[in-house]
Amino acid sequence: MLVEYAKNEYAILANKAADTYYTFVSFDIFDTKYFTAKKICCIITQRNAWHVALAFPKQSNVQAKGWLPMRVITGTARGRRLRTLEGNDVRPTTDRVKEAVFSVIQFDIEGRRILDLFAGSGQMGIEALSRGASEAVFVDSSPDSIAVVRDNLRTCGLNGAAVVVQGDALSYLAPRAGRREFDFALLDPPYGRGILQSALPAVAAVMKPGGAIICESPSDEALPESVGEFSVDRQYRYGRIKVTFYRVPEGKAITNGGDDE
Repeated sequence: MLVEYAKNEYAILANKAADTYYTFVSFDIFDTKYFTAKKICCIITQRNAWHVALAFPKQSNVQAKGWLPMRVITGTARGRRLRTLEGNDVRPTTDRVKEAVFSVIQFDIEGRRILDLFAGSGQMGIEALSRGASEAVFVDSSPDSIAVVRDNLRTCGLNGAAVVVQGDALSYLAPRAGRREFDFALLDPPYGRGILQSALPAVAAVMKPGGAIICESPSDEALPESVGEFSVDRQYRYGRIKVTFYRVPEGKAITNGGDDE
């Protein structure tokens, strides 16, 4: 939970959690191109309490963005710092949302195959691999994003369990011989373009029985109640973000006819 405090001329953002994911914050993670602050302060506080606070002048852009360093939460790569692309259009999944997603599926991840569609930095698929997934496929159309995904996989030592694909999401999902099927699909496309709604039917066609499609979208964006044999199982809202889980209702079989490798 991100909590904002005002103290003198500084705005302080702190992350309250049951465990410490940010035990050290170094200055080289900050890019002054996007932060108006001339001086950046890092405060490391008591473990299992208010453990990290980042202090910036109140007018800093980081105050509005609620920014905190991006790291792997737990598993074999726990604490590894991840790169993300720079720029105002970049929207990494927050740790609050990432923790919420994996708290739902944490006991089902081990040995599973993951699709990280619209991968961006690859942090969601990397989190799944760190927690024991057998394989993750990362798909993104941006060469810059693909370079960041590869770098983050190297940082975490997870290259051997990853397949990285640069290309259009719908082209990757198109029917073909040897097309992979997945246990979990993680979708976080650019907002406001109808991309998620277009991709959902194609994603449903590559899912294994018992799998789940997990979507991140704006909280006010309408999503279909069902897609293929999948229906909305649950939804959570975190401020302006909505996370939607699609599953096949119990007793209903998937008949997508996909080919597994």
